[in-house]
Amino acid sequence: MSGPKPAYGALLAALIAVSAHAQTPALPGYGITLIPAPSGSAGITPTAINTSGQVTGSIAFFAGQPAHAFIWSSGTLTDIGTLPYPGSASYGSATGQSISDAGVIVGTIIDPGTPPMWSFGFLYNDNAVLALLNNPTGFPFCTATGVNSSTLIVGNCSNVTESIAAIYVNGTAQQFGPAGASANAVNDLGQIAASGTPAFIYSSPGGTLSNIPQLSGGSSSTQMSATSINNAGQAVGWQLNNTSYLSFFYSNGSSVALSGVPASTVAPGVAINNAGQIVGYTVTKAAATPVPFYFAHGLSTNLNTLVSVTDPNKRFVTLTNAWAISDGGAIVASGTDSRTPGVPQAYVLTPTTAFSSMVELNTSVSSVVAGTAFTLFWTAQNLTACSASGGSGNDGWKGAVAFNGGQQQVTETAAGTYDFTISCSDSNSGAMEDSQVSVTVTAKPAPPHNGGGGTLDLGTLLGLLLLCAARRWRSPARRAR
Repeated sequence: MSGPKPAYGALLAALIAVSAHAQTPALPGYGITLIPAPSGSAGITPTAINTSGQVTGSIAFFAGQPAHAFIWSSGTLTDIGTLPYPGSASYGSATGQSISDAGVIVGTIIDPGTPPMWSFGFLYNDNAVLALLNNPTGFPFCTATGVNSSTLIVGNCSNVTESIAAIYVNGTAQQFGPAGASANAVNDLGQIAASGTPAFIYSSPGGTLSNIPQLSGGSSSTQMSATSINNAGQAVGWQLNNTSYLSFFYSNGSSVALSGVPASTVAPGVAINNAGQIVGYTVTKAAATPVPFYFAHGLSTNLNTLVSVTDPNKRFVTLTNAWAISDGGAIVASGTDSRTPGVPQAYVLTPTTAFSSMVELNTSVSSVVAGTAFTLFWTAQNLTACSASGGSGNDGWKGAVAFNGGQQQVTETAAGTYDFTISCSDSNSGAMEDSQVSVTVTAKPAPPHNGGGGTLDLGTLLGLLLLCAARRWRSPARRAR
């Protein structure tokens, strides 16, 4: 992104804390809904949730049977099965890893052998068809980890010597980014969150790659993973410092550790929604039970404490892993129930009171030189329509914009202070929510004087020739003749 960047403290504080014109909202309360495991299974693990509350993940079975992927929708769980290795009768274990708002699921099927000899991605669409995604030649291991509203699918592939981040083109994985990378998630604008040294954001189409700055303590070989990205381009993930994993938040070229989230002894889970709310889990010491957290407005809270005291399951259920959060604030989590010890359980946590509608507009700069592009980006929740206004009127910032968060690049050509506004309709009441930012645009500096003079126009040149001629005619030598 061109143009100057704001100071780290000012931007990051604004993005992870509540806006200046509002008070910090009260912490949400949650009710617990069990996703029941099918008869004969050994338990289920949820991994992803979409705006409609549909959930995907995996169903475990006993006696070495391979796991199946599933979709849970409107209170009904559907086993969507698994697939064999192409051309064989050997079925792999399937896990749904991402679900779009249209209900399209992608995930990974892996050889259940020890060690596994292959894996590949799969696609499950609204035609209820489980389809194989193709590995590129020379890569026996591939995954499908993310899908967006345009059914752009990302993942990674590897062999015994190398690993690559992958975009699926016509059903076949193709490399993007540097070697050794891995793609984890993709937003609706085609921005991909990836692991690497360092982690990075890759924009598709276009091929722009932006490295995520490391937290303090990092080095050129530090492992980082951007695990989730929202439509505002904000990403979350982890960084390995020595033997501890730190969770981070990234936005607009800056990253910061999540305050109050303890370091983890294993790679933690961290996910973000289009409202900028974050969930995840950490393991604070070896062999300890994972601790799930909810992070918003700069504050981290143990997710167990947010379960409503009136929920009949609260006294029995201990939540351990928070996997993902929907745009409406619903969370998918794993945990245990003291009434069924030793059986892993899957839950959907639904807010006891709907999250308030909100929109927060931010800018990548507070001041910029005329003609230099900058980015307006916004987070949003529980809205039905948004429109943009303000600016110069001819910079593209006008009319309908995405109601579930987004980004737009703007260029102003004249100096001045410009106000940019986004106005949205509450999905419940229809009331308007709006947010505004200002950007000061300064005039381009005059080009520097090079001190070497310039070319002479024709009139000036003729005048100088006539002057020289007159002086020659009046010289003492000519007068003496």
